[in-house]
Amino acid sequence: MVNNELLKFIKEQTLLKIPKEQIVAILKPGGWTPADVAEAFATLEKTEPRIPVLGATAGKPKRNIIIFGAVFFLLSLLVLAFWYLRR
Repeated sequence: MVNNELLKFIKEQTLLKIPKEQIVAILKPGGWTPADVAEAFATLEKTEPRIPVLGATAGKPKRNIIIFGAVFFLLSLLVLAFWYLRR
């Protein structure tokens, strides 16, 4: 049977990026049955929606605009230099 202690432990371990298999292995000697552990994981997956990490992609559009602007500027300078030298 799932209780708050089990849910809290699994949640903490998951936040520490401990693999699910390792969490199960840690809980087995403590007397938790595979059914209890599976039910706890299922409960946590249902109650905690997966929210995308904003920090991983938040700066990319701005960075892409800056890169595009820099490339455009450099190409413009090349075109102007080429035009100036051909005169």
